[in-house]
Amino acid sequence: MNERRLCRSLALVLYSLCAFLLSDVPAVPAVEPCDDWLTRVVSVQGSVQARRASETRWTTLALNDYLCPGDMIRVQENSRAALLLRNEAIIRLDQNTTITLPETEISKTINIDFLSGVALFFSRFPFSLRIFTPFVNAHIEGTEFLVQVSQSDTFISVYEGKVHASNQAGGMTLQRGESAAARDGEPPSSRAVMNPRDAVHWALYYPPIPDRDLDDLVSPT
Repeated sequence: MNERRLCRSLALVLYSLCAFLLSDVPAVPAVEPCDDWLTRVVSVQGSVQARRASETRWTTLALNDYLCPGDMIRVQENSRAALLLRNEAIIRLDQNTTITLPETEISKTINIDFLSGVALFFSRFPFSLRIFTPFVNAHIEGTEFLVQVSQSDTFISVYEGKVHASNQAGGMTLQRGESAAARDGEPPSSRAVMNPRDAVHWALYYPPIPDRDLDDLVSPT
């Protein structure tokens, strides 16, 4: 009985000591976004990582993390992510997708280096965006379109709005319901797609993005 009382007393002393020590540990402050941040993470499923412009290692992205010029994002196998751009457009990234957010000297312009994978872009109103891929570059005039970059070509499908696709070999403008693809050294050319919406079925598995995320975008906390 005395041994039990002694063990219990020692446990209480250790508990009190730990509580005292932890109470003096300062809380880790939240990481503030950079002044010229480009996008905020509004949905993460699975493994999504970022390599910051000033770093060489990859870190795990979490909900409400901010991304700045020069940051790179990669979405791993069986994973997805949704990003809210500062111009209130939304990018939904499918698995095995890698993009970079390069710096730009043009005011109010967002550039995206699309290295590989699939992304769906959409907005509630027309927006301006420039996308650079290994095979073709695209100047976007909203409001909903798909970009898919594989090892052999870049595929673009426009659901709403207008996209001008061009490379050194030529260019073309895509309107609603039109699709095109470009290979290395070849100009973009129209591609007939029977059911273009089939290419974005993966995007239906995202949790909804509340309107408050759009309202809070301009003045992040």
